[in-house]
Amino acid sequence: LAGGNIDFYTLPIEGYETVDGQDVNMVDPARLRSEVSRIFAGGDSASAPAMDTAVSTGNEVVDIRNGTATDGLGAALAAAMKASGV
Repeated sequence: LAGGNIDFYTLPIEGYETVDGQDVNMVDPARLRSEVSRIFAGGDSASAPAMDTAVSTGNEVVDIRNGTATDGLGAALAAAMKASGV
């Protein structure tokens, strides 16, 4: 990271809700898979494939970091995502 060779992307959300007392971004897992596939393939927004054409390789990785002062939120999100098959 120190070399500066890193790109940041904001993934799309569908909206906001409160789940179990926590404010969350609601996502469409298929849309996220499509977007992540497009990014890893080196495509840009203008050439993005239709959302239903993305194929998961099973090798995608998502790093979750808790940027709050509340211990355990990152781990709880990771567990919830794993349980839902995301």
